[in-house]
Amino acid sequence: VEGKYMLKVSIQSVRMHMPAAAIQMLYHGSKDTQFRDWLTQHNVILHDHQPNWTDKIENMRQHGIARISHLFAHSGNYFGTWQRIDIPLYISAEYCLLLDADT
Repeated sequence: VEGKYMLKVSIQSVRMHMPAAAIQMLYHGSKDTQFRDWLTQHNVILHDHQPNWTDKIENMRQHGIARISHLFAHSGNYFGTWQRIDIPLYISAEYCLLLDADT
């Protein structure tokens, strides 16, 4: 939950300082409709991200060494660190700035 609030603050900051900037998000899941609605209301372009490697990443997390990173504690956090590898599948640009929930 804390990550969601930090992400909202990041988006609001971009909207305040760079209102014309395009914000795009790889979004995995559909249950939090309230958050998705908030993102849409703030002109965030959502890309439905359902990669075919999800099970492999979860297997890596379950067999990883939990003491080396807090990311191993939650499947969503671990998955999120890997989402960035698919950015070029959705965004064709010379460069992009990656922001995650704790940026």
